[in-house]
Amino acid sequence: MISKVITFALTFVANAAIGTVLFFFLIVALNGFAERDAHYAIGTYIAGAVLASLIVSSLAVLVLGWLIGRDFKPWIAGCLAVLAFSIVGGIIKAILILAATVVAEIVRSSR
Repeated sequence: MISKVITFALTFVANAAIGTVLFFFLIVALNGFAERDAHYAIGTYIAGAVLASLIVSSLAVLVLGWLIGRDFKPWIAGCLAVLAFSIVGGIIKAILILAATVVAEIVRSSR
């Protein structure tokens, strides 16, 4: 049980750190948009990043249980799950940057 809590916490913290770093890339990507257009993009990114972090952390816990069931030691299974799902979370957040930029463009072109 404690390995599942630790895996969830580590995966969520790693995804939050990745999301924070990528947020600054979003700010650079939104350079040139009006502030009112960028607000929608930032809101889209933050909502998506939090949701993605929660989902990816939950999936890491599921994979941890599956790996432990396959006779992996809990600490090895935890490390694999955290590493794999931190990478997956980073990829999802990179895609969210593109989606948020598209949202800003849609808002700008609709005015």
